[in-house]
Amino acid sequence: MKMLAASVKLTFLLPSTVTCDKLRNRVVRGPGSWTVVQAQPPRLALTVMSNAALAAGLDFGTSAARLSVIVRATSEEVWFQSRSLAQQSVLDWCNALRALSDSVPEDLASQISAVAVDGTSASCVGLPSHSVQMYYETGNPEALRIIREAGPAGHVASSASSSLAKLLSWTVSSEHQTDDTVFAHQVDCLQMMLIHGPRWQEAAKTLGVISDWHNALKLGYDPLLEQYPDWIIEVVDQAFRSRASAGAILPKVVRPGSVVGVNPSSHLFFLRFFL
Repeated sequence: MKMLAASVKLTFLLPSTVTCDKLRNRVVRGPGSWTVVQAQPPRLALTVMSNAALAAGLDFGTSAARLSVIVRATSEEVWFQSRSLAQQSVLDWCNALRALSDSVPEDLASQISAVAVDGTSASCVGLPSHSVQMYYETGNPEALRIIREAGPAGHVASSASSSLAKLLSWTVSSEHQTDDTVFAHQVDCLQMMLIHGPRWQEAAKTLGVISDWHNALKLGYDPLLEQYPDWIIEVVDQAFRSRASAGAILPKVVRPGSVVGVNPSSHLFFLRFFL
């Protein structure tokens, strides 16, 4: 089966509600297209109206980034590559994306019609400084005090390692203090790289960051009401009153499976050209 012509558009999706047990074991067909789905949220799915035979999955973990290419009809793995992550930085993530993409032989890369990527929830990035705080790092005690006084007892955002605690630490902690006004989770950052290529940081600032329920949960987002609670807005507004509003800093949140961007490239595995 062949890729469609150069007019093919690649559609980036946040996680499908259909999941699989492991990173390399399933490709699920949706209405008129194929979607690679991942086992553990957060994840990004990407579909294209095409009959190309292969699909790829990217997994960014604590110590390594991995790539698997499978035959979508049989789930047979035809290529696997891993790259260690000696450090957790935006540059390391970008380099890993490029190295993994470059590793795929051209005869396989030309047949890839879908790709999914996942990262670690509550691993956060500040822009433009590129400051990274991983999921296991904790927020400043003062940030935690503010959250716990403002929010309901036991709220997920009140945990020491929550995304919200990391965000507020930008303003109350000398150790983590930055002038950042754009907040993204790791997988938000990765999906912007995939969609916007080398202009992803500009897009994050001008268009805003888009996240989903899985990532935004530890930022305090309520998936039942599909909005940030008022107390989250008030806390962030107060913390960043001299820089930007909560509406500008907090990622926009959409349901899993929502389309978050389109790239007109005819070559799905275009990271080798874009990064």
